[in-house]
Amino acid sequence: MGATTPPGYEDLERDLRERGLDASASWPADVLASLVASDAMSFVELALAHVLADALRDSEPRARDREPCDVRGAVFAHRLDGTIYATLAEAFSALAWAGDPGVERWHVLLAEVDHDAVDILRCRMLAAPSADSDTAVEWLVAHPDWYSLGWGSSNWPPMDVVAVHADVCSMATYEALEQAILEFLPAVEEPACRGFGQYELLAALGDGHLSSLARDRLVELHHRFAEMPVART
Repeated sequence: MGATTPPGYEDLERDLRERGLDASASWPADVLASLVASDAMSFVELALAHVLADALRDSEPRARDREPCDVRGAVFAHRLDGTIYATLAEAFSALAWAGDPGVERWHVLLAEVDHDAVDILRCRMLAAPSADSDTAVEWLVAHPDWYSLGWGSSNWPPMDVVAVHADVCSMATYEALEQAILEFLPAVEEPACRGFGQYELLAALGDGHLSSLARDRLVELHHRFAEMPVART
């Protein structure tokens, strides 16, 4: 914790102790953002402890019973979703972009917990330029259920990882990523939007290393989806 206690921090600490992440209902995002602005490290340490505890207790860490839907307007929320979790994810991202040395320790802690919410936190940190590009892309390829990694929020962490690292990772790693994207046609996409996630990811690859197959597929998907942008919340 920092040398001084941020205003409202003790209230949040008490509320989390008594109610866990259900306390999100009483904490607007702007109030939590002010706590992070005052002392991001204190907030991260406090909120992360509760997120990990709740993730370990969750009986359904990877709920997957989803009917096919129009993903262009869908939000895939995990079971720990709420303002406290969302603010923690933003704080992790900001600290990773700033190159905070605590990021490596958090990766180790998060790697020990099997939960969608935890994977999103890792993905948010890996989307920063300070992350090793090969490590970030290899992690993403190894976790191919990408819609469950934050789809429908203000940004999609897998797309951020691709946009930040695809141009600078090794060629072998890039080729594995491109192939994984070309194979990304999950059953959750209903026929009308089949390939939309693939379209967003191929576009994030940029032009630098696109194979002819990927380029042709991107052009095909562009003709289908360019006039129908997804509505982000």
